[in-house]
Amino acid sequence: MKRPAARPPAGIVGRLRAGVLALLLAGAPAAADVTGPDDRTAPSAEEQAMLTGVGVIYPDGTLGGTAFLVGACEVLVTARHTILDERGRPRADRFLYYPGNGDRAIEVLLTGSITGRTGRETDDWIVMRLAEPDPGCRPMIVWSVPDPDMAALAEEGFDNAAFHADRDGLTVSRGCTVAPECRAAAVTGPTFTHDCDTDVGASGSPLYVLSPAGPAVFGMHIRGHGPAGDICSRSNLALRITGPFHEAIREMLTRAPEPAGPRRHHRGG
Repeated sequence: MKRPAARPPAGIVGRLRAGVLALLLAGAPAAADVTGPDDRTAPSAEEQAMLTGVGVIYPDGTLGGTAFLVGACEVLVTARHTILDERGRPRADRFLYYPGNGDRAIEVLLTGSITGRTGRETDDWIVMRLAEPDPGCRPMIVWSVPDPDMAALAEEGFDNAAFHADRDGLTVSRGCTVAPECRAAAVTGPTFTHDCDTDVGASGSPLYVLSPAGPAVFGMHIRGHGPAGDICSRSNLALRITGPFHEAIREMLTRAPEPAGPRRHHRGG
């Protein structure tokens, strides 16, 4: 029996829903995509404790997306299109990160961020830093998965944790796989398709497997179903954390944080 949803503050949920139209008008990839029965459910108590590093990015006036923390819970990873527009300009003057396990918000620092250099889907990532660490976070473990392990994951399954505009609180889609027709490309390329159920707000959410040390994230959801074509073209798309994406996370983790005073905000502040 599933436990009740662990809801973020009501203000976050309202902002997620209110921002859907603004994001669609901005032209960012977004879609509600469910494969078969919708299997998104609230995390179990054990999962909730392990997924405190997953939260919501909220630009001024628009829905951003899901994001996750690594390192000392101050390095933030999400999809590039949730932060920057098609010309590489910030979508807002100010970005706040709302941890999924609390009522606070922490300012996101774009200065010094590292992002993909092109508008291609393979570059739809950005690595940033928070103004201060999230004290309630358990960071995600970054796993640049080798090709043989990727082949096994594609067949045996993995999970996705995300916030969605049509749901209250964090949800988990378990046992996601890659369609057999798409597995060869998943093993050899920087992107892979998947059948996790998603909606607006899921961009930037982690794809992971649970380990005794915590969630090992190896991919990040970047868009919903494609408009047409074969099953691989129509499926949800994610980035593998490999190549320049993985190197950017490693670089940010080794940088000394910029000196900054307290910049914590509360709802409406």
